[in-house]
Amino acid sequence: MRQKNSIIFGCSNASLKENRASHARVISLGDIDDLSNPNLHICGHGPVHGYQPNLSSARSKLQGITVVTIILKLLFEFHSYTVKAQVVCGNQGVINKCKNGSLHRLRHHREANVDLYLTQRDLQSSLNLDLQWVKGHADKQPWESLHDLKSQQLSREETYNVWCDKAATKAWLQGDHSSSDPEVSVTEKWVFYSMYPSYH
Repeated sequence: MRQKNSIIFGCSNASLKENRASHARVISLGDIDDLSNPNLHICGHGPVHGYQPNLSSARSKLQGITVVTIILKLLFEFHSYTVKAQVVCGNQGVINKCKNGSLHRLRHHREANVDLYLTQRDLQSSLNLDLQWVKGHADKQPWESLHDLKSQQLSREETYNVWCDKAATKAWLQGDHSSSDPEVSVTEKWVFYSMYPSYH
């Protein structure tokens, strides 16, 4: 990722089943073959945080792109990068709200997922970040290897999105998903006040 004129590319996806969710993400220079070389991409997965009965596809995918944006911000600050970054996600509503959604009124702070939208908005304000929607589930047949996936002749964005989808599903099956009884950190306790009068 040392090429000065490169666009750094990120993608995330999520798996939501039985009110539990996982996300997966990847960052590289955007070449599809980068996915086969662990030295040419940064990837990971983890649980989606939130009140379990209210978890949604939107929150799951929003947390994924927020994690990607956090990594990009840290990466850019550490290496003094000024290049452009592109991040794709398979939820068009999430992308549109990250780019254009209003969050400046008090009533907006009671909307679903506002904690992540505020975090994302703050992060992207200091980055040259292009958020783009990509249609999900573009793979036309089952695949196991990157070679199999490449044979389906998908776009770069579709290939990365499908790759993250499979990684998120694998993470969910391995138990790396949201907990029914999560701990609450000190910095998250304001959420309880913002949720009034809801019982949770």
